[in-house]
Amino acid sequence: MTTEGNAPTNHGVLTDKEGPGFRGCRILVDSEQEDRPFTVLAFVQKYLDPIEKKVRVCFTTKEGKISKIWPEPVAPSEAQKNIDRENAAGDARKAANDAYVKELAGTPKEPKYIDVPTKPLPKEAGTAIVPAVIVTEDTITTLQPKYSNDELLLLRHVIAKDCTEPEFKMMMYMAKTYGLDPLLKQIWAIKRNERDPALIMVGRDGMLAIAHRSKQFDGMTSGVNYVKDKEGREIPVTAWCEIWRKDMTHSFKTEVRFDEYVQPIPKSGYKGLWQTKPSVMLIKVAESVCLRKAFSVSGVYDPDEIMERA
Repeated sequence: MTTEGNAPTNHGVLTDKEGPGFRGCRILVDSEQEDRPFTVLAFVQKYLDPIEKKVRVCFTTKEGKISKIWPEPVAPSEAQKNIDRENAAGDARKAANDAYVKELAGTPKEPKYIDVPTKPLPKEAGTAIVPAVIVTEDTITTLQPKYSNDELLLLRHVIAKDCTEPEFKMMMYMAKTYGLDPLLKQIWAIKRNERDPALIMVGRDGMLAIAHRSKQFDGMTSGVNYVKDKEGREIPVTAWCEIWRKDMTHSFKTEVRFDEYVQPIPKSGYKGLWQTKPSVMLIKVAESVCLRKAFSVSGVYDPDEIMERA
């Protein structure tokens, strides 16, 4: 027996509840080891009704009638304790992830304005005043899209899987610099092992997005040169690409050799695109190399190029 306020608290097992309107129950009282009937005060009935039979209860009495009754608290099992510990650890990891993505998102900076001075007018041009052009940083470098917390976690664990924190930040910096969206697979990172740094990849489509965004892209042509083998089949030898820019008088040209980029068949015997569609793959390499040259893209690699190097 314990004490609840000034009234002693009894303990036992609720063995039966009488029907509606009788306001009573039977309890096997621990201190008496007897299953005995009790009358329940009217206002206590609503607390008795939800309690299931065969449940251990605590109760107090007043003038022989139950004045308060509630289920006896049950000590958690070892399994429940383990579940509670795992839930707490999960909450801690979630809180750490939330803090991490908030740190990555950062606080948006106010745009900086740069005054671009105008060139002095020649004397014969008169005294007309030409206002200075105001340019924001947004017009110089396309800003990275705003990502939600879930999207940042997706980028961290899928688009840049196994990358270190500095490597992930470098990939996001390059995405911002070139205005590419990692979620559209325009740019991604590959971590091959713990020894070597992660490789930041931009495919042909990403390179083309950079070209279009520059507003100087003025067209591109590409093709493949073939030779015929003894059986008369066309074998790709080289691929070429030519790109024009609106702000330049001469085009950019590249030519790549098939034998320098073709991927060997792996030991598994699986034939990849270099075996099934060699011309398509070689043209993609030629276009990527030419786009890189024409639009000064550096610090990133074409996946087919880096596979050959690896």
